[in-house]
Amino acid sequence: MKKVNLVLVILIGAVVLGVVTRMNFTRSMQNKKTAYTVVLQATEYDASGKGTPVYTETRYASANGNWYSIRLYADGRNDETFALTGRGVYAKVGSKLNFLSDYDAPTPMMSLEKLQKSPNYVRTETVLGQAAAVLKTGDHNNVMELYRAPSLGGDIIKMVRHAGSETVTVLEPLSLTFGEPDASLLKMPNLPVDRTHFEELHGNGKGSATEK
Repeated sequence: MKKVNLVLVILIGAVVLGVVTRMNFTRSMQNKKTAYTVVLQATEYDASGKGTPVYTETRYASANGNWYSIRLYADGRNDETFALTGRGVYAKVGSKLNFLSDYDAPTPMMSLEKLQKSPNYVRTETVLGQAAAVLKTGDHNNVMELYRAPSLGGDIIKMVRHAGSETVTVLEPLSLTFGEPDASLLKMPNLPVDRTHFEELHGNGKGSATEK
């Protein structure tokens, strides 16, 4: 009987361990993002419909949720933004990093069916071969159409801004490559972090603050 009980305990333990392992695996898969690199072009349009390129953006997204974006403007300027899961979103400004917002763990992958259930859903389009649910926000004078691609975990692959019946800004992809970006591209520089603007914007009364 003791041998039988021992075998039973081992079997129950194996089953429990298997269930826990599957739960942890499922949870990790739900929180895992799609890794990709996308190059986007921002264009502004005047009343006659003439377009003027504003900037080109390259966004590197890791499966762990971290990402890095660099915008190169037509006048030679550039903006660099880093997002680190559990730490925040930071913009590199000169020799410091401006803290922009908190950034929690990646959200679960969003399917096309789930996106289509959104009250802001208007249609589905194909962008660079990827199905994208178009969600509309704003009012008649300032309407934003956000193209969210399930193949990118629900991330935005295209944006169009309308003012009345006119299209005024378009951010659209030029190329899309799946796969983990080089880790060096996602590494945030070791610079002082300034939270002043964030704290003033949110009115928490903490004033100026920096961190290493």
